[in-house]
Amino acid sequence: MSGKENGMAVSNLTEDEKRLLTGAFGEEKRIEEGRLFSYQREALDQLRAGESYLKERYPDRDFQIQSLSPADRFRSWAEIRFKDSGSPLCLVKVFPSENGTVFRCEDNFYGYLVEESYDAMIEQILEETGCPARAYTVFLSTAGEGLPAEPSVEELLAFDPNLRRQTALYVSGSVPDESIRETVQKTLLEKKLYGDYWIYFTGGDITGDIRDLEAEKGEWDSLLFSCIMRD
Repeated sequence: MSGKENGMAVSNLTEDEKRLLTGAFGEEKRIEEGRLFSYQREALDQLRAGESYLKERYPDRDFQIQSLSPADRFRSWAEIRFKDSGSPLCLVKVFPSENGTVFRCEDNFYGYLVEESYDAMIEQILEETGCPARAYTVFLSTAGEGLPAEPSVEELLAFDPNLRRQTALYVSGSVPDESIRETVQKTLLEKKLYGDYWIYFTGGDITGDIRDLEAEKGEWDSLLFSCIMRD
């Protein structure tokens, strides 16, 4: 809802909307009063579109919106960062139509939902190849229409096998070993598991909580490679 004040449209804003708009634009007093410039009202529409999308796509989740970066002349979509109580920070992209009244949205929350199954699949494949490793993947691409809200690994790869992602692989070797990299890269390419990979050589036990390995990865030598879809 909105009204008029001295000829200017006044928007009724929630406390969260005031916080996010202030974070995007500053101008705390004006935004607190709901006196928005036209570009700020456009940003408000983008924010509300992204929130509605999340509520419709994930009705059982309680998301907290962390930040808003509105669309502008340099980037044609808005970016909304959000998380729930257990997830890392995720992203919604909001794409306005040319007249700014219709929105298409995509997100990468699917990556948080599928990552354990995806990493377990990679670990099993490498175990069978004779290169046991632990895996931790972050999905970077956003997706929307056409991908189930809570996809299986098979549904995800069928939707787009080339979704951008980064995977850390932890092996127990103590020094970088090109033969391990070559074997792992060949295996993953054969399975069409594309993405950017880092192999970390821990020199010790790789069992336990994967987050503990993630926290220590800066201490170990690593090898980087990519698996890229070929025509």
